[in-house]
Amino acid sequence: MSLFSKIVSTEDEINKMLTFADIIFNENKNNMFTIRAADKKRDYKPTHWLANENQIKDENKSKYPNYEQLKNDVFTIAHKYVFSKFTDINTSKLQKDKMYCSVNYLDIEAPYEYEGMGWHTDDEPNDHADVIIFYLQKDDIIGGNLKIKNPEVEEVEVKAGDVVYIHGSLPHCVTKATSTNIGKRIALMFVYPRE
Repeated sequence: MSLFSKIVSTEDEINKMLTFADIIFNENKNNMFTIRAADKKRDYKPTHWLANENQIKDENKSKYPNYEQLKNDVFTIAHKYVFSKFTDINTSKLQKDKMYCSVNYLDIEAPYEYEGMGWHTDDEPNDHADVIIFYLQKDDIIGGNLKIKNPEVEEVEVKAGDVVYIHGSLPHCVTKATSTNIGKRIALMFVYPRE
């Protein structure tokens, strides 16, 4: 079975996930955990945000009357990819009921550079978990791809519409990224703990 796989999602799936990601982002943009903020010597810092779905307060969910249905649709799409679309992965130990998702938002303004994310596995912070990433938008971003060691180092170009599966034990990193103007990359990351 494969430790890494990549397929393409549909436009309808992307649109639903973008709407969902926008809600999560807008509800958390003032208190998001910011990772890999860039060079402190620069006035502008490329920013990489991570926001969890469960950070929306219950009282704020009423602002989005279709939120619960949208969330259900988005999670159903993720489950469909993991358990039926990716035919070359082993899903027998994945715990669907413990899955959680995060919005991964990267913002770059030229001429600055996002320094990337170093080599890591998803098993380490999550204590044995596989990840599926839906790349929803990638506008004016040069780079910002994945590198995997499987077992040789390989760079995998990612673009809007791509869906990647990464086994928790697979070393991977995010490459440096720049933009010619103002670049944005939005992704939804679904973490599936393994038994």
